[in-house]
Amino acid sequence: MPDAILVVKNLLKTYQSSGFFSLLRPSQPVLPAVDGVNLSLFQGENLGLIGESGSGKTTLGRCIVKLETIEGGTIHLFGS
Repeated sequence: MPDAILVVKNLLKTYQSSGFFSLLRPSQPVLPAVDGVNLSLFQGENLGLIGESGSGKTTLGRCIVKLETIEGGTIHLFGS
């Protein structure tokens, strides 16, 4: 089997609760945006992300292209 061009293992990305949202959830100062995501993508495959608004689709993409810093897990894109 060929090597995967994208491998994401146990990804964790959180945001600090602030402003209005900190009033709604004072007991939860850290909000998980992406938690425990695992996926592999091989050459020739297509990937679609489907989910409700606020479910972490854009955050996952931003983490993959390194526009966001992750708190846990690993991302390997083209073997790097």
